[in-house]
Amino acid sequence: MFRFQPVHRVHAALVAAMSARADEVVLGVGSADTYDARNPFSYEERVEMLAALGHDNLVVVPIPDLHDGPRWGALVRERLGPLERLVAANGYVRRLLGETYRLSHPLELIPPSPVSGSRVRAALARGDDWQALVPASVAALIEARGLDRRVRREFGAVLNAQGLAPPGAAASTEENDHVRVG
Repeated sequence: MFRFQPVHRVHAALVAAMSARADEVVLGVGSADTYDARNPFSYEERVEMLAALGHDNLVVVPIPDLHDGPRWGALVRERLGPLERLVAANGYVRRLLGETYRLSHPLELIPPSPVSGSRVRAALARGDDWQALVPASVAALIEARGLDRRVRREFGAVLNAQGLAPPGAAASTEENDHVRVG
């Protein structure tokens, strides 16, 4: 369960690790229906980014925001169905779904990294070198579609005003993330 806002190098490493271990990888894409400064890429754009990673065993499932933890947890269980394991870093998501799924933390599959979606979005907002933070295939897609310019134009001022510009800045609370950071 991740938002993939956008798909960055850590996501790519995690998806590769999961793809190597499973015949089918079901990816719940959180905040599928939300478009704002924290979620500047549409669900469809994120599906394209995931496809650009080149794994043929991915099944991508939209998970919308409901702003109601228990109801959201029930929706996730309904949409994802039975799974061998659920990989999630967010503590609130883990608490909501831990009784249903065998949980793994991403750090069980890949080494820690300072790259985060917040850091990529901040670099996009500033016009900094965001390309180094995402896989080359995702950077090519973002640039070809002009998504970098759109994020800067539509959300650059908001992202910088919210203090998301410093690399590694945390911009959300754990409880809020269950519906905004899947």
